[in-house]
Amino acid sequence: MSVLAKYPALHRPAFARYFAGQVLSGFGTWFQIIAQTLLILDLTASGTALGIAAALQFLPVLLLSPYAGVVADRYEARRILLFTNVAAALLALTLAIVAATHHATARWVWAMALGLGVVQAFDRPMQGAILAELVPPESRSNAVGLMSVQNASGRMVGPALAGILYARFGAAVCFFLNAASFLIIITALLTTRPDERIARVRKANTRAMAELRAGIAYVRATPALRGPLVCTFVVGAFAFNFLTMPALVTFTFHGDSRAFGICETLNAGAAVLGGLVIAPRLGRPTRHHLALAMGGMTVALAGNSVMPTLLTFALWMPVLGVLFILFQTTLQATLQSHASPAYLGRVMSLYTLGVFGTTPIGAPITGWLIDHVSPRAAMGMGAIATAGCGLWLWLATPHAIATTHEFAPT
Repeated sequence: MSVLAKYPALHRPAFARYFAGQVLSGFGTWFQIIAQTLLILDLTASGTALGIAAALQFLPVLLLSPYAGVVADRYEARRILLFTNVAAALLALTLAIVAATHHATARWVWAMALGLGVVQAFDRPMQGAILAELVPPESRSNAVGLMSVQNASGRMVGPALAGILYARFGAAVCFFLNAASFLIIITALLTTRPDERIARVRKANTRAMAELRAGIAYVRATPALRGPLVCTFVVGAFAFNFLTMPALVTFTFHGDSRAFGICETLNAGAAVLGGLVIAPRLGRPTRHHLALAMGGMTVALAGNSVMPTLLTFALWMPVLGVLFILFQTTLQATLQSHASPAYLGRVMSLYTLGVFGTTPIGAPITGWLIDHVSPRAAMGMGAIATAGCGLWLWLATPHAIATTHEFAPT
């Protein structure tokens, strides 16, 4: 069997181009994430200020992503993604100009983070919804696994390069490169032909709030979706906050941007390899599979919180990478495989709300723990939250949950 035979999603030319575009554009995304994080720390030396930036970036996700799910089920995801990528490129370009002209302040970074949050509120649910337009149902979990690899591949190279570029040239270069990288994914979307796309059931053009309520009712009536989404909200608030890793390297181990970049590269490299192994084996996960993946994620976070030196912390990064990609791909594959196509956009918007929209709640708490207790305590809080959710899923649900589709598309 050839290597490509293990990844049937790549046999679809439209998805293959989209996947390649996302891989290349992902490098620029991580240039901005790392540069924005380090710039805030350089400007303020404050974990609280870093928490404010994260909260502002994800506050629009909290407020807008449920409506974005309605948009995803009503309109073609490819067209919405074109708009979001153009808007994100303009925001990155603005921040690059501000940094290059030495006008960067914490308030400027916070303002651009807020604008990017508005874009991400619509962009992230569309990234889930577009898979139903590019890949048939039997290959959907495979596509989810590959997209998780795409996210990790950007981290494998992006943070290390960003750390070097930031230290040598400053934040502006990182922001400029991110702005340019959006041209790649925009080109991939524009070259997707109509005959390469799969028609998806669209909702009736009714009131948005009625459609949103119907989506929530569908999730509540579908056990295979309800439990994982509840856990997503808890884990998203306290474990997926993007603050503890740089805080541990910077404040606990007194490392610089290069050290943080190396740690991220080790993490992401293992995640890429793990994702390539996991993707062909995902199948149709149950919530018990997800509970086991959460157990692995708990071990990874707990290990991070107790590492005594920067060296041992770096050596633990591959373990974190593999266990994180296992959790992420299992979670998304569970939602993609159990959701009706008519509700997929709304389901993925709730996933986005759980993972990213809860950051305005979790990030200030995490930032306070970083400043007033320690980064280790903040990382430990994420491990406790993940362990509790995994235990609840394991004890409260049967081994296999059937999907219910008694709802008509609304």
